[in-house]
Amino acid sequence: MSRHLTVMSNMINELKDDGHEMTNAQKVQVVICSLPNNWEYMHANLTYNDNIKIFDDVAHHVELKEDRLHACKRGFHI
Repeated sequence: MSRHLTVMSNMINELKDDGHEMTNAQKVQVVICSLPNNWEYMHANLTYNDNIKIFDDVAHHVELKEDRLHACKRGFHI
């Protein structure tokens, strides 16, 4: 998922470099909409979380969830 977030960040920066500036809300929604279908529960969680205002916010929550998923697979619970 961190690679996916890097790709999304690069795409947003490339759009900016080409003169297509996105609002913070647009950046957040682009990341949320790009999440895999099996992360559907996170779509709603991230969409309605008032604390998520910028790309770094949504990236942080996605990375935390990925860490929890990996920990559960190894038998640890966070």
